[in-house]
Amino acid sequence: RENRRYVSLMASINRLKAKLVAADAGPITCVWLSLASEMATELLAGAGFGSVVIDTEHAPNDISQTRLQIMAAELKGCSVIARTPINEPWVIKRCLSL
Repeated sequence: RENRRYVSLMASINRLKAKLVAADAGPITCVWLSLASEMATELLAGAGFGSVVIDTEHAPNDISQTRLQIMAAELKGCSVIARTPINEPWVIKRCLSL
């Protein structure tokens, strides 16, 4: 039980937003990913970037690949921004549910 509570608490913290709000945060660097690879995502997320941007518009990502990339980035404690392939509510909702 205690582990589940810890995981849900960690998932609710938006690290990128906290860095943006912090007065002394300095510049925040992000990396743009269009490789459709969770291994590349994990490698770059662990390289010290403030966040990773997963491009699903111009990269061959489907929803399951995007989920794997999000999990890989969060494993390294890196915030994730996902660019949806189209500006449709159902697509955006699908991405938000990941």
